[in-house]
Amino acid sequence: MQLLTDRQKKVLETIKEHMTKMGRPPSIQELCQKLKIKSTYGVAKHLQALDKKGYIKKSHRARGIQITDFQGIRPVPVVGEITAGKPILAEENMQGTIAMDEKIIRCENTFFLKVKGTSMKNAGINNGDYVLIRQHVEVKEKDIVAVLIGNKATIKYFYPKENEITLKPANPRFKPIIFKNEEENEKEFKILGKVIAVLRVM
Repeated sequence: MQLLTDRQKKVLETIKEHMTKMGRPPSIQELCQKLKIKSTYGVAKHLQALDKKGYIKKSHRARGIQITDFQGIRPVPVVGEITAGKPILAEENMQGTIAMDEKIIRCENTFFLKVKGTSMKNAGINNGDYVLIRQHVEVKEKDIVAVLIGNKATIKYFYPKENEITLKPANPRFKPIIFKNEEENEKEFKILGKVIAVLRVM
């Protein structure tokens, strides 16, 4: 990669510090504040130079900065509303990334879902939290799983039986969701993965 100017090095270091502390890339406005640059255009030019020189990858999303040589830190995609007919990690579903220590992640097949609602509050999962999902892993009874129902994702306890699957909430105000093992239900029911961690931004 090409050499950086002193100012570009400072921008890159500031991005890394923010990602390590906050778990997500900084916004343009946050970089302006940290670097004491008045113009967002000035920061954008530095990011463009870092992108061109191969130190970061910049997208048009909010906080869409990915550092290419950030050892020990892995950007984990955040999935939003699920687009019907598209894979879970399709571009249409992405809302950015959250930087995580590789010692915590330990595998490639992970993504975050932002929780909406309070159906799992008694399990310590609240509205606005981010749950870390591991794909392609065996799920067992009483595991907390992410499930795709139609084009919406939900988080529930998993209780399989011979002829049906029950998804139980951790809040008495909500009723369990029951799926019979029938062909018509299989088309709209899909286990996305197992919840392995919860991230709360205070």
